[in-house]
Amino acid sequence: MTPGVRFSRECRQKVSHGTRDAFERALDIGAGRSADLCRFASAFHSFFAELSQKAEDVEAYSPDVGRMLQETGFRLEALGYLVYRHVVSLRSVEELLGGMITLWWTRIKPLAERDREKTQNPRMFEWAQWLAERVAERRTGTESEPAFRAHADWH
Repeated sequence: MTPGVRFSRECRQKVSHGTRDAFERALDIGAGRSADLCRFASAFHSFFAELSQKAEDVEAYSPDVGRMLQETGFRLEALGYLVYRHVVSLRSVEELLGGMITLWWTRIKPLAERDREKTQNPRMFEWAQWLAERVAERRTGTESEPAFRAHADWH
């Protein structure tokens, strides 16, 4: 079973019928609807093309990158909280998005720390950071094999 299929199954198994609508809205925030994935992927590409690890450079980023920072942060906040509440397994998230999550956090961490201090809000990107740290812990000391190799014999 692929990580995406496992992720979807876990979500649906853990949510009762009465709370499915609320859960689906939360999942939309965490994973996004397929209709906006192209826009998200394009902005994500722009984000990594422009973003350095220096928080002070943020004023020089394009408006698209600024929106991407916020959009990715909001989605990872929701996804981190879903993992924390055991709605979705950390394993599924790590297998499906682990590399993107850790890369995003290494790039955004200086900016998040600066903005936390500036706004006196230590909770800014709290679940995104928590999720990135949990993914990094899972990856410590292991070499991750790409899905196309690890599951080449799947049928």
